Amino acid sequence: MWLPSTVAAELHNRNLPLNRIRLQDDSIHVWLAHTDRLPSESRLASALTASEYARAENFRFPHDRTRFLRRREFLRGVLARYTGVVPDRLRFDCSEYGRPFLLGLDAVESVSFSTSHSDGLAAVCVGRSPLVGIDIEKEVDTVCLADEASMVLTPAEIAAVEQQADAVRPGVFLRFWTCKEAIVKAIGRGLSLPLDEIEIVDIESDCPRVCRIAEEYGPSSQWRLRRFTPAPGYAGAIAVKAESMEIEFRTWSPEDHVLACVSSDNCYSH
Repeated sequence: MWLPSTVAAELHNRNLPLNRIRLQDDSIHVWLAHTDRLPSESRLASALTASEYARAENFRFPHDRTRFLRRREFLRGVLARYTGVVPDRLRFDCSEYGRPFLLGLDAVESVSFSTSHSDGLAAVCVGRSPLVGIDIEKEVDTVCLADEASMVLTPAEIAAVEQQADAVRPGVFLRFWTCKEAIVKAIGRGLSLPLDEIEIVDIESDCPRVCRIAEEYGPSSQWRLRRFTPAPGYAGAIAVKAESMEIEFRTWSPEDHVLACVSSDNCYSH
């Protein structure tokens, strides 16, 4: 939602306490943000590190650099609400396969998270389970199934796509794709885990099932999947290795971006 400049300036100058969000063990919170709608000037911009600004410079086009910075601000703003650590003091590291995680937090403060973005939409998934992943993708009119399917899908999954009418095949393929990407991101192995080594059934359901996965990541019955529509024209999926999961969807608004506390010691009430 657009904010008048006078209101935005007034909100920007406030330093309001925000209640820390408490997660239950089986809770998964999914935050969505339209990065192009977030204000370009906010306290969160000052929370980013020199390394994050340097990474932004790797993008060729200015709008891609801006979107990357808004996504990093969004991520810091969301995680601050769960950890109680103000955004500019959050520290990150990555596993050998590139999975990001928080540094320097105890078991009470820390959370697991996963991020995804497509075009101008960004998502942050937060949970207690160490294995949680999210993927969102913008739908496209055509998908080269002949080239993509054999690298991503199992023979049974390819058959499930091919039995669909031509008009809906790309959408069914995308459901498989997002579910598998969410699992891979939860595991944190990146492209070292081939997607065709994961098999999913009941893809038409909101809660598809994993019926086959490498033994070291199994058993398959412990994995939970949830498909969702993050915005019109998008597909999304959440994966978590847990006995159960309760999902809550939340929207990160321009007001959230403006009101975010960054460096005050008393920013968050516990």
